[in-house]
Amino acid sequence: MTKEKQKILFEKYPSLFVDKDKSPSETCMCWGCECGDGWFDILDETCRKIIEIDKDKKFKFLQVKEKFGGLRLYGIGETDEISNILECAEIESFRTCEHCGSKENVTQRGESWIYTLCNNCFHRMGGNSTSTI
Repeated sequence: MTKEKQKILFEKYPSLFVDKDKSPSETCMCWGCECGDGWFDILDETCRKIIEIDKDKKFKFLQVKEKFGGLRLYGIGETDEISNILECAEIESFRTCEHCGSKENVTQRGESWIYTLCNNCFHRMGGNSTSTI
């Protein structure tokens, strides 16, 4: 995710990203949100829902990344309700282009590295009807 998009999340939800400035020996959040900008809205909505229910601010992210073509959200201080919110976000990422956020013609593509992309982003990245990137 671009620094600009990350900054929006970090400033809007500081309690969720409290570890962002810690060292790699303490947290994976030091690397920021390791996913494409297309999932920004999913993350923003997820954070909003967590803040809404986590009145004591016990939850914080340990890592936000892409893995196997989907969003992976790891944290500490989870409740069952927060776990459900995180799971819904991860599921939604498989229906959303990681690059542009489109929900049309989205599919997982790739072999050694799997991407969740719409047809337009797939072709912009050099894919064609016979390739899988």
